[in-house]
Amino acid sequence: MAYVKCKIHEKGHKPYLVKALIDTSSVENIIRKSLVDKLGIKYSNPPKYFKKKMKDALGIVESLELSFQFKGKDKLVSGSDKVFNDFVVYKEPKADLVLGMQWLWLHETKIDPYNEKISIYGKVIPFYKNLSDDLESDISSPDISQRNYISCKTKRKKKILKGKALLLHNNNTVYES
Repeated sequence: MAYVKCKIHEKGHKPYLVKALIDTSSVENIIRKSLVDKLGIKYSNPPKYFKKKMKDALGIVESLELSFQFKGKDKLVSGSDKVFNDFVVYKEPKADLVLGMQWLWLHETKIDPYNEKISIYGKVIPFYKNLSDDLESDISSPDISQRNYISCKTKRKKKILKGKALLLHNNNTVYES
């Protein structure tokens, strides 16, 4: 999982620093209810059709303003279509703030996992690396290469291990060769 630091801007409050999860598997942007309550952010009830699709949704925060640090300076990022800046309120999401595919697409986000950074509108932001031990994984997905090497990460140190080649078949089953 990749996280970045960002600040939430809400009228009447100082900008609040959070770590945001970059989640390419999420269609929606998500914010934790306790964070919404802490910042006094108002949210509306989700429409009935939305509630059918996302049963655990408690509400929707409209047009949440976020800023990121680019070269040491905070800059607000906002898109032309404010609906994609809406965040669904959940009691216990994966992270305090989850940036889903719509937000990532709208803000022209490019993810560079190898160099541990993302770019938003061409401006680079490094991944947030000060995660607690329980969030770090000792195992990553194998990188299938042409040279029979398996690339893996252990506590953020890159290692190349000589190993058996992995073959991926149509049914998404992995076999050793």
